[in-house]
Amino acid sequence: MFRLYKDQVSGGGGCPGMYVAEDGSFVVVGKQVPTTEIADLLPGEAAVRVPEEVPLGAVEEYTGHRVRRDATPITPFSPAWDAMLADFEHTAFRLEVLQHYAVGYEDSPLERFLAGEPRPAAPVLDDWHALVRTATAAGKRMQRVHVVIEPLTPYLQYELTWAYADNIEAGEDILVLPVSAGEWPAGLPRHDFWLYDSSRVGVLHYDPEGHLYRAELVRDPAEVMRHAAWRDIALHHAIPWDAYIDRFPGLRARLTREREKAGHIPAGA
Repeated sequence: MFRLYKDQVSGGGGCPGMYVAEDGSFVVVGKQVPTTEIADLLPGEAAVRVPEEVPLGAVEEYTGHRVRRDATPITPFSPAWDAMLADFEHTAFRLEVLQHYAVGYEDSPLERFLAGEPRPAAPVLDDWHALVRTATAAGKRMQRVHVVIEPLTPYLQYELTWAYADNIEAGEDILVLPVSAGEWPAGLPRHDFWLYDSSRVGVLHYDPEGHLYRAELVRDPAEVMRHAAWRDIALHHAIPWDAYIDRFPGLRARLTREREKAGHIPAGA
């Protein structure tokens, strides 16, 4: 057995990586996925998680042909990241698929939300809301669909109630695509992305804990078309945030009460 490819940024050892066995079969080495996440594992089988880099790199090594996309690496939260978010002429679409995002500036608000405390001010998001307002005032459209698994995680309850209301007030069109535990919307991927002007894709890579560690700006036409199709599927099956939050009277009542107290027009009113 010999090693075909190993993730170049994973440090020592052979994980994650792909190997070729003596009989020509492939062996994948990665972090084991809990059996509860895979419904159809048979006795003796195991599932592992590897970064996208590993199978793509292994295919290139095995075939001798480049298959990876024309992609520009983007460091999250860098000036290049800010430029990627703002640089569109007509439309920006975001697909969110995680049930928890690990973002440092949300730690304290999340704790306060879960403790039933009043909502704090969030000046860290002022720049984002200003970007949305400027874009929508110029006639541009910003949309977001979040695939949420029910029952909702504590983080999703926080995000749906506190985070999204301000985004919508600034001008974002946010929709929700709910599914039950163990299910996933047919035809949709399990990775986050931004699609800009149906001409380029910002592919976002998160670790299992929800930390954003890598992004790529992709212009390959085939990849753009694939993500545009995913956008259309998501928009077709999703429902408006306002209609979805009404399914949770407790969250709706808390949102309305806090926004009225703060002098806002209740979102959805």
